Amino acid sequence: MQRIVSLLPSAAEIVCLVGGQPEMVARSHEDDFPATIKHLPMLTEAKTHFTTSADVDRQVSEALSAGTSLYELDVDQLKALKPTVIVTQDLCNVCSIDLVSVQRVASKMNPRPEIVTLNPTSIHEVMESITTVGEAIGHSEGAAKVRAELEGRIQKCKDVVADIKAKNPDYKPKKVMFFEWTDPIYPAGHWTPEIIEFVGGVHPINRPGIPS
Repeated sequence: MQRIVSLLPSAAEIVCLVGGQPEMVARSHEDDFPATIKHLPMLTEAKTHFTTSADVDRQVSEALSAGTSLYELDVDQLKALKPTVIVTQDLCNVCSIDLVSVQRVASKMNPRPEIVTLNPTSIHEVMESITTVGEAIGHSEGAAKVRAELEGRIQKCKDVVADIKAKNPDYKPKKVMFFEWTDPIYPAGHWTPEIIEFVGGVHPINRPGIPS
């Protein structure tokens, strides 16, 4: 039986979706969905403190300039839990604990846990993440079922939009602006513009696959 640690909210959700929740032993401080994992110990803590959007941006910029992590990792508790799999990410050092910090700790653990890193930049790659996690934790069948259901829902959205466009030759997509941060303004990137396009809109300030 696996002993799974999630250090990323989306990872925790995927683990639970594919059937791995009973094997989870810890989570990050941001992992709060589904609510049934809130009793698990938290292994991370943010070093930044929210005051205003602009001030948080300053704190983050200063930390990154100094080459320091934005998050604390409870190394002692992580080692004591003896996880077999740690699911994390290497897409954004601002969003959750950086991969290097996790690798540094894992390399000194015995037995050494497998590190699964999720770095999706598109909806397709988000779906691939479900397969990746499922295979890593021994729930491939659950992952395949969940992925098929989600892809089916996405296709239904696309079909509805395609039908509307076919019936309305003069259809013009509404321009949408999606903010990930407000001061300074960070327009959404990666898969968010893609989602907007799926439902018939357009995100002209940033394209799918491009970072925020």
